[in-house]
Amino acid sequence: MKKYIFTFLSGLLAVFAVSCQKTSEGVTQVISYFQMYGASTIYLGVGDEYVDPGYQELEGGGKVTTTIYDMNDEIVPAVSTAVPGFYTITYSTVNDQGVYFEKSRVVYIYDASVTETLGSFKVDGGASIYLNNGKTYSENAASYAAQGRTTDDGPTITFKQVAGNIYSCSDLLGGWYTSIQGRGPLYVANYGSSYADYFDMKGFVTLNADMTVSLMSSTIRCWGDGLDFIKDAVYDPATKRLTYDWSYAGSVLGHVEMVAN
Repeated sequence: MKKYIFTFLSGLLAVFAVSCQKTSEGVTQVISYFQMYGASTIYLGVGDEYVDPGYQELEGGGKVTTTIYDMNDEIVPAVSTAVPGFYTITYSTVNDQGVYFEKSRVVYIYDASVTETLGSFKVDGGASIYLNNGKTYSENAASYAAQGRTTDDGPTITFKQVAGNIYSCSDLLGGWYTSIQGRGPLYVANYGSSYADYFDMKGFVTLNADMTVSLMSSTIRCWGDGLDFIKDAVYDPATKRLTYDWSYAGSVLGHVEMVAN
């Protein structure tokens, strides 16, 4: 199962997993599965020790199984704090009535030594290129606009700081589908505002000490998959310019340049 997390819940001292079952008298009976201790989101610095807050099995809830996924959605034996990244820890059980239930927590490992920060950027449509046809984002946006679509060759892309040098990005494609092709406004017009980000490649990145940027994970809601990679990703604090190449679906290629707002 995919474990991409884009909301961050913290400060919970305990989470109770429950299910409601209707009795023959019409009274609702609450059956507890298990109790998960600690916050649902935990932040640790590189090298810090991770101690799982744990859980408590409750009567009738069944045995709880713990599964740890790394940021590539691979099952791993333990959380490692050696390098920046994140892990999703899933606790699952089947109660005595055969009902499956799970709860998860996310553990982020960040590098506190990186003091430079990312933020809001405007895509440079004249410098960004769709490598499949060699044309700039601005030229491609003009072509789609000529077809009657509402396009924007300089969309705003945000990098929201999650913890330390870890950021969530609103669209790692630099608006290629949503703004350059105009699919965002088109889908909003046809299907409603909930489709505004349907073609955004959301993801997580790290800003490293040498000002390179590394991809952690990504996903696009429309097709449910993510980027193949980003490469040559560098942020220049002097010019406030972020540049990188991206690859999607094995054959869709782009070069993005953006400048901090």
